[in-house]
Amino acid sequence: FKDKNIALTLMYGDAYDMLSSIKNSEHPFFERANNPIFDAWFLDGFSPKNNPEIWSAEVFRVIADLSQPGTTFSASTTDNFTKERLIQAGFSSETITHSKSKVGYTRGQLIDWRNKHIPKKSWNPTLFNSSHKAPWYLTPEIKKPSKAIIIGGGISGCSTARALAERGISVTLIERHKRVAQEASGNAQGVLYPKLSSSISEISRFGISSLILASKFYKNFLDNKQSKIYGDRCGVIILPKKSDDIENFKRISLEYPDDFVRLIINKELDKKAGLPLSNRFGLFFPQLGWISPPEACRWLVEHPLISVKSAEVEDIQLKKISGSKEESWVATDNMKKTLEIADIAVIACSFESKKFNQTNYLPLTRVRGQTTAIPANNVTSCLKTVLCGKSYFLPAFNNAHTLGATYKTNENQASNLMEDHEENITQLDLLDQSLAENFDPVDASSLDGRTSFRCTTPDFLPIVGPAPKLNNYLKDYKLMKKNARSHIPIPGATWKGLYLNIGHGSKGLSYAPICADLIASQVCKEVPPLELDLRRAIHPGRFIIRDIKRNKL
Repeated sequence: FKDKNIALTLMYGDAYDMLSSIKNSEHPFFERANNPIFDAWFLDGFSPKNNPEIWSAEVFRVIADLSQPGTTFSASTTDNFTKERLIQAGFSSETITHSKSKVGYTRGQLIDWRNKHIPKKSWNPTLFNSSHKAPWYLTPEIKKPSKAIIIGGGISGCSTARALAERGISVTLIERHKRVAQEASGNAQGVLYPKLSSSISEISRFGISSLILASKFYKNFLDNKQSKIYGDRCGVIILPKKSDDIENFKRISLEYPDDFVRLIINKELDKKAGLPLSNRFGLFFPQLGWISPPEACRWLVEHPLISVKSAEVEDIQLKKISGSKEESWVATDNMKKTLEIADIAVIACSFESKKFNQTNYLPLTRVRGQTTAIPANNVTSCLKTVLCGKSYFLPAFNNAHTLGATYKTNENQASNLMEDHEENITQLDLLDQSLAENFDPVDASSLDGRTSFRCTTPDFLPIVGPAPKLNNYLKDYKLMKKNARSHIPIPGATWKGLYLNIGHGSKGLSYAPICADLIASQVCKEVPPLELDLRRAIHPGRFIIRDIKRNKL
């Protein structure tokens, strides 16, 4: 409901678990630290006798943690136990009975939180095992900004700019090239595709959440009358990498509804693909497809609150500006000329993010990737969906198929390499033999393609959230060197108003929307799009904590 400035968040699961997952911390000392705040609660969980879990004291305490004095509630019960639990959580409570129907309900508002007394000595860090993780991941509270700087004009930077602008924040996006999407986001075609696993892990859960949001995020873009130029929601088929993938594919297809993913076999597989394949089974994602990243970036920055500036940011500093009570971020070029001043800054410039003093410790890897454009023919032009497996192969666009991409670390060659074209052609045979047989032998030196450099992380998850202060982390969490489970009730120190959105690897199109939404929710104190454990899994401070525990820092 963007036209009404309304966002609907649906949470499926146990009430206590779901509500707890949107809090900023699970540590008992920080139960209400910078949580999103609700103004009104409508509680309807049927009879407390039939559904006691949703009316429990634990649920009401979490509701209080997500409220502020004056937050109201209305409950569809007049049960005395429920009223007592609400009062214990800090709410006033009164019963209202309709004169005609005699049906009653309970209403009230939060008067004050029932604060637990925490002895002063409990705040002291100690080596003993704590049952609670140190709150290094705690998102700091800031005043909603009026202006923001985004450094980097790729898909992550453009998505972040759009997310902030849609919340009324004026954004200046600074890109070192003359136009956005000139580096890793510059490929003519990019694929929305998943990294799936039948096991439940942080990376698989993050991937699914990202894809669900991304498929909706790009809907208006792809449903544009010119969508065939910008991309195509043609579906994506994941082909097996080995014959025993069938059991894994079956488990995955049972986990999700058919309109998101389903297993297709034999004739249906060929029909969805549009041509005969050697593989006899695959996972079909009907809502996914391919997108032109440059067009998506240009579409994202078309907003009245977004301005794009062509310049290279050499340095950023938090400074007190004359005439202002608050400190601001100042972006300067290599001549120390001020490029922009704003309340917050978001670094979204891939591995170049390491050049800033505040973020030079980041464990980023530069990965060279080369795609190949191979001419379409009468048979391959019939391909209707994106095929992914050992590599990916896209439907014809401008009379050519995109296939790839290579994955090479520690290589800096910016121009296309003939051997990489040959590697991509070899990978096509591994993707599907019948598909590869539709092409005559081709001279790799005659092929076109594109080379760019991805930014990856050690755990293949992006780095998203507030930028940590390295020296403070080293000082505050030093006890973790001796005991990783030490009692350390200290929030992670971060640079005020500085955020990161980097490390998307080859999943930029899929990951960027949810990461941009997460940063916007942290800046504006909204309900986050990810659960607490997933926010912690992509937090910029996680590698510092990991290396402290391993005695590497």
